[in-house]
This record gives sequence, C-alpha cells and structure tokens, in this order.
Amino acid sequence: MITVFNGETIYEGTDVTEYNRICDILSDYKIRYKTHTTGTDESTGVRRFYGHGVTTDVDTKELYQYSIRVHREDLEKAKRLVAGK
Repeated sequence: MITVFNGETIYEGTDVTEYNRICDILSDYKIRYKTHTTGTDESTGVRRFYGHGVTTDVDTKELYQYSIRVHREDLEKAKRLVAGK
C-alpha cells in the first residue's frame, strides 16, 4: 500500500492527458501507483470531492486536480520512464 510515509508524488496537475499518459506508462511497466483526484469550484476556489456544480464560463481543463504517487523505491525508475516517453 502506498502511503504518505512510503510514497512520493510523481505528478500533480490539471492536465488529464498527461495524467492518463503517466498512468499508462506506470501500468505498462508494472509500477504500482496511487491516484487522487479532487474537483475545484473555480468561482470560489473551494476544492470538493463530490462534484463541481455549474461550469458556466469555466475552462473544463481546470476543474480537476490530479495527483499520482509511487513507492519511494520506484520513484527514480518512474521518473526516467515518464521523461523518456
């Protein structure tokens, strides 16, 4: 199990394409990872875990914050793989 104590964040951002690319690479090389997604209400800046409500005039690419964590011992290998592809 990957926790705060034994894991490191390899990606944190709002780009779903990059998030999916990294998850695919880690899966292909059988590197265990943990993901976390939060929604952001752009009008108030409040992060919520249960949805985002009305999105009028909000860039949908900025609605979610994605993060990917890997075990510390896999961090260097994961960084090389992600950077190389």
